[in-house]
Amino acid sequence: MYTAINWAMDLGFYAGFSALTCTLWWILGRRADRKWLQARTHVMRAATDAASASGQDHSHLTVSKALPLIYRRSRDTGALLEREENPDTPRTAEIPVVSATASSMWRLPRALPLAWILYLAGLLIFVLLPIPSDPQAACAAILHWDNYMPFGSLNAVADQLRDGETLRGTLYALSIVLNIALFMPLGALAEMAWRIRRSRKASESLPDDGGRLTRAIPTQRVLVWLLIGTLLSCLIEFTQYTGLFGLVPCTYRVVDIDDVITNALGTYLGVRLLPLFARNSRFMGNEAS
Repeated sequence: MYTAINWAMDLGFYAGFSALTCTLWWILGRRADRKWLQARTHVMRAATDAASASGQDHSHLTVSKALPLIYRRSRDTGALLEREENPDTPRTAEIPVVSATASSMWRLPRALPLAWILYLAGLLIFVLLPIPSDPQAACAAILHWDNYMPFGSLNAVADQLRDGETLRGTLYALSIVLNIALFMPLGALAEMAWRIRRSRKASESLPDDGGRLTRAIPTQRVLVWLLIGTLLSCLIEFTQYTGLFGLVPCTYRVVDIDDVITNALGTYLGVRLLPLFARNSRFMGNEAS
């Protein structure tokens, strides 16, 4: 029951933090969208003025009407080819452009900083909080169930379920699953940040369907993210073992070697599942900048 109460407190605190962070992100994103739209409008007006000065006014065209004037479909391959023979063909800059909506700020890669902030904040909250308000009393009342034997937590769950402690065993099993899920975003975000940085450095665009993110991930880089996830998990366990580096005069959280194993597994799954999520248009979108 104490574990369930702690989870509820952590979840409530994280929900409040997420709501505040997303509100600030939305405000900043709307301002960025407004500036981008103003810049695009200025470019479109300049192109329209240039076309009017040359005697070719295409401002009345819509996207659906302008594209057939610019492109033709090849009979052999079906590919779109430019209509160079038409002297009145409007330039691409003269076509009305539909501006990016504010919802694009919630999609990757634009929302990558927000995803990192929410993830790291959640990681700190769920593994370190709540801190006992009365450390001395809390340390005196804590019953330590530390585990230093690999996969010992699985045996503990089996023993609790066999002894009829269904609720306790279920919560313990749920904590194992959550330890895996907690580190899955780390692997996915690390690989995503790496690929987005490489694409920007190479001046490549990132398509809506995930583009470079859907490609196979080299085994060597998977091992790098796995090592980083394992070291981070070890740091968390050490922080819990030392009572937040002496802030609490005892080990106020359970230290479990299986946490390191499940966290490493979660990091690996996050890296491997990234291409699957990258193909989902709910997560990917063009940047509005």
